[in-house]
Amino acid sequence: MCFDKCYEVFGFFKKLEICIYLLYLLFIGLIILYYSFGIYILANEYNMFLTLDHYCDSKLWYYALFSMIGIADKLMLRNIESIYSYSKIYYLLFLIEILIIIFGSIELWYKRCIYNYIPDNNDLYTFCLVNYLMQLVMSFILILKIFFMVKNKKRLDTIDEIDYFDNIDNHNIENNNVDNHNIENNNVDNVDNVDNQNIRFTNNYVSTI
Repeated sequence: MCFDKCYEVFGFFKKLEICIYLLYLLFIGLIILYYSFGIYILANEYNMFLTLDHYCDSKLWYYALFSMIGIADKLMLRNIESIYSYSKIYYLLFLIEILIIIFGSIELWYKRCIYNYIPDNNDLYTFCLVNYLMQLVMSFILILKIFFMVKNKKRLDTIDEIDYFDNIDNHNIENNNVDNHNIENNNVDNVDNVDNQNIRFTNNYVSTI
């Protein structure tokens, strides 16, 4: 009976391991598809970019390129780790994300002239819009990450500060104990010296008599 239970638990974890591995492969596949379609769109829509740049001074093509680079920095720099772990790299990632979002907002929403030349189902426009939405989601995730990261760092700093003062107090107590012990030893030595002097005086007095 116990063997059957252990076998079921082992089978569950084995299936879980396979699912995680499949999800990992799916994630890798999606990344490959993203960059494959991105490179294809950038190459195929370059003439459209030249038209938009000429008539509207639009840099929509560059926004798509920077978005792909922005995805790459997250893949290379962001490790799978605890949400509470502290690293200054997340401030840099958040700043990059905000700058790209501002760039995308200008190109997608401020320069309305592009809608006179670009069709609604244009691949470049759709690709840029998908990247813009992903960047908004990623910025929210980074805000949560930084919030928990800073909160945890303050908690750890408080614990370290308490430990530091506890060590100081313990060190002071040890020093006080040593000082008290030295004082007691000095007092004992002084008493012994006085007793010895009294004995000598008594002996000298008796000898004179």
